[in-house]
Amino acid sequence: MFNRTQSMWLLLLLAVSLVGGLAYYLGIRDGTRSAVVVETPTFKVPDELNAELDRIEAAEKIEDPYERCMAYPNPVEFNWSPNVIEAMCKRLSRHMLGWKEIEDALELKHPETIDQAFDSYLARNEAGEHGYLTWAFWWMFQSSSKWADDTTNHWVRADPQSAYALAARGIHYSEVAYDARGDKFAGDTPEENFARMHELVDKARADLQASLKLNPRLIAAYHGLLRTTRLGDSADEDEQRDAWVEQALAIDPADQWIYHDWIDAVKPQWGGSLREMEQVAERAGEHTDANPTLALLKAEPLCQQANAVRCTDCEKDGQKALDLFRQAGTIGPAECFLDGAGGAAGLAQDLPTAIRYYSQAYRFLGKDEWLAYRAQNLRSLGRGAWALENLQNALARQPQNTVLLHALALAYADAGRLGDVEKTYLEMLRIDPANTTAALDLSRLYVTGLKAPGKARPLVEGLLKRDPASAQAWFAMTMLCEAEDDKPCYRDAAGKFLVYANRSDPWQRANVESVNAKLAEIGSAPEE
Repeated sequence: MFNRTQSMWLLLLLAVSLVGGLAYYLGIRDGTRSAVVVETPTFKVPDELNAELDRIEAAEKIEDPYERCMAYPNPVEFNWSPNVIEAMCKRLSRHMLGWKEIEDALELKHPETIDQAFDSYLARNEAGEHGYLTWAFWWMFQSSSKWADDTTNHWVRADPQSAYALAARGIHYSEVAYDARGDKFAGDTPEENFARMHELVDKARADLQASLKLNPRLIAAYHGLLRTTRLGDSADEDEQRDAWVEQALAIDPADQWIYHDWIDAVKPQWGGSLREMEQVAERAGEHTDANPTLALLKAEPLCQQANAVRCTDCEKDGQKALDLFRQAGTIGPAECFLDGAGGAAGLAQDLPTAIRYYSQAYRFLGKDEWLAYRAQNLRSLGRGAWALENLQNALARQPQNTVLLHALALAYADAGRLGDVEKTYLEMLRIDPANTTAALDLSRLYVTGLKAPGKARPLVEGLLKRDPASAQAWFAMTMLCEAEDDKPCYRDAAGKFLVYANRSDPWQRANVESVNAKLAEIGSAPEE
């Protein structure tokens, strides 16, 4: 048996655990090395930052979401506007119908009760709670899930003259269109994906425009339309986008959703530019008296530049990304800062900052996934009990959340509970059979931990069937071939891995070095 790659993988897991960068190793999403109760810190944290973490932990024990948000400390390096903080914290107290209430109304043939609820959201939107209506649609229906598809279609069938039902289905279709497009470059995307995407864009636009005919002030429908402009292919797409922007802003010139949709549509990757993004932010800045959070749009061009050096297929530079996010943070807790700064800090190997910025994301965005991303970093700073409590509470709320389950699997791995690791990954695959993270990690567990490579083979072959250009899957195949002492298999898998590996990714770059060393060892020329 050869063991160089297996040893390298174990060393890499340790490195990932320390820097919070599993996301970049797997090339999927922000990573989640979870926590067990280890109270010996591996990093020295300045007293000032420890005090900030103490205040964060205390704030998170407050049950009321608004009070909890207001009790959080701001990062010590930023002087955020109290008006912006209060406006963002107030949003956490918003409420809307739950999925069960919507289902019951439809089953009991009373769709009018759903419309009545959305009438109240529209009234609150027009009374100065900018974005409330679109938030309600986003929260419940901007999803490609089967539930969203079944429910929105049921709603339209039950009440075809409901502008809200049509808007809900149109916004759902816009999300399914993005899924159909996929996240690969155009040259790597099958034509059938584009055909399906265009079909869904047409369906989304038909519903959304029909909803506006029924209720011209339904600003959330413009949110759905603007989302489709990045996928449309008509010659006048930009002109149509600009017209929808102006029509929406005529309803509410201080609606943050519309400005975010607009600024997203003019990003460089969609044919726009940083200057166009700045111009949108300047336009939004004219209405900060009505909506203080519009000032945060100025952070978007900086976040755009930061994300350009931390994405899956780009030249990664964690410190540069973190520096740019810090510049964005001086403007305020913009959503783009909250969404990316913690991951950038992990990539830059700055664990205290990763914890603090992930905490701010949880503070304002409220998703339990941020607790999973934060957990392994807390453990490294000797705050494992806090991290473990986070995971247990979050999983009690969302037992089928695969991001949280992944964090729990890694916590079990840290504790050496390999049987529980296996069970947790199998549960992830039961919930989501196409979950790449679970398949990759479980295959590696079978090869290196449980010494059962036969169980790994169907997982790895399934990954390669779904994505023959996956560097992570080909690296997993090299590990499987090595465990089976199959040199021809190793040479073939290693050759494919070297073709597809992203050498700007620090973890894949380390794997390239390991694979080249192994090829030299077994008598095959390494990559030049």
